[in-house]
Amino acid sequence: MIELWVLLSFATWRVGNALYDEPGPWKLFIWLRERLGVLHDEDGMPVGYAKRAEPLECLWCLLSVAALSLTIPTIIQRGLSLWDMVLLWLASTGGAMVIEGAWMRRMRNG
Repeated sequence: MIELWVLLSFATWRVGNALYDEPGPWKLFIWLRERLGVLHDEDGMPVGYAKRAEPLECLWCLLSVAALSLTIPTIIQRGLSLWDMVLLWLASTGGAMVIEGAWMRRMRNG
């Protein structure tokens, strides 16, 4: 289960960051965010959020949603319990937050 948690943590971090502010290949994530109600500046960075896009405004919230969307199919495929799903969801959200914190410290320190 530890390996699964690590895998989901990194997947959650990657999906969350891609949806949060990356342009993506062929500006796919910009296009997706615009369809969800996110406004962008001329560089493609998010600057405003429609009511329906509020979960995209907060990276921590987005990581939680991403973790849940990755955890549910994993739990169903593996036949694990609802309790396992809750634990894995919370752990992968927390793991993604730790990864994000480490990444941001690295970026600040060069």
